[in-house]
Amino acid sequence: MLLSSPGKISRDVTADCNWAIPRGDRVVAIIDHSLLTDAAATRVLDTVRIAARSCHGYREEEPIRIISCERSPDMSSICAVATLLRSRHDAIIVAIGGGATMDTAALATLWAGDEFAERRSIVPQRSGVVFLPTSVTRRHLLMAVPTTIGTGAETSHSACFLHEGLRRLVISDSLRADAVLYDRDLLAGTPEWLVRQSLLEIFFRLSVAVLGVMNDRHSQGDNIVNAVRENVRLGDRPLDPDARMRMACLSASSHSAALMAGVDPFAGKLWYIATEMSDVLGVRKVDAMATLFPAMFTLIERGKQVWGSRTRLEYLWNIVRSASVENLPIVAHEGIRVLLKHWRIAGTSISPSDIDLIVQRSICRWGGGLPMLSGIRSNDVCDLLKLCIPAVTLDKHNSQDHPGSRMETSKPYNV
Repeated sequence: MLLSSPGKISRDVTADCNWAIPRGDRVVAIIDHSLLTDAAATRVLDTVRIAARSCHGYREEEPIRIISCERSPDMSSICAVATLLRSRHDAIIVAIGGGATMDTAALATLWAGDEFAERRSIVPQRSGVVFLPTSVTRRHLLMAVPTTIGTGAETSHSACFLHEGLRRLVISDSLRADAVLYDRDLLAGTPEWLVRQSLLEIFFRLSVAVLGVMNDRHSQGDNIVNAVRENVRLGDRPLDPDARMRMACLSASSHSAALMAGVDPFAGKLWYIATEMSDVLGVRKVDAMATLFPAMFTLIERGKQVWGSRTRLEYLWNIVRSASVENLPIVAHEGIRVLLKHWRIAGTSISPSDIDLIVQRSICRWGGGLPMLSGIRSNDVCDLLKLCIPAVTLDKHNSQDHPGSRMETSKPYNV
């Protein structure tokens, strides 16, 4: 997983909007449809409008064109926005919303300025990841004003969209926003259960930075230790506006390339499995992650190196235990369950009949010679998923009279 940071990050939209819109240009605001009548979002738009009108040429006309996003980004919706942006080549793009809005704005802005990027993003392939060459460039400036915490879409140089019913992850430096502005009122409007799930999203990226180190002797500095501690401590306190702002900034820093020094760029293997699991089960990806984390920790503790280093896991879990007010178990796979319960993140349920399809999709789209699940085989994914099933359910399934493993007899999954 490749992570990075934008050029500028601010905690105050009102104070810093002028440097984000430096030339008083026209603005295209891409905003989550549910925010069109939101008071905080309206105030942000008014602030952007004032900054845009600072240029004398736009005093007498509306400087903002507003586009609402009503669904997760797919090829048709992104293309529609990109077409509009091509006719406004001098506009600055302002994205206001959650991860879906951020991904729509980033991809549409990139496709509008580079048609090769659009063609390459939708080229037929079995992999779920598209790497764009460094020659790809974005014409418009992009400012992100997130309303949710955790995904880090506003600071990442990757973006997801649906293509032919399946998720694609596009990776390019040109997807990164030029500026990110956090607003306390917008963040305060996020439901608490969603903010709590953000704790796990941030924890995932930080755990990748620890577990994905390619040499157990590699020592990481205080930055990653402090980040993990901050993540855990934020889960121990009320999620007031101050805590939410701190979480947003921590989420941004968890995308920092500095934290990934010496880390396998594809160490975040759980993300790819969780992506397919969430699609198959029809649940949020964070719910899938909450279910998979204890299973992955169990396999690492059993010495399954394909999932991570046991030494690095012990190092990570010692940091977590020292930071939490909870009396977390010493064993990581038991402790993560207690921590998730403390964060009020429940996970999801999985049945034996779900395993085959999740395994097939995971290996087909992210493994089988691809670097995302390098070293991971079907049996490894199957072992991971079986640990997510309650023992009573699994015993009942195994006692049924059915011929062999469905993994051996099922047809290949076609993308």
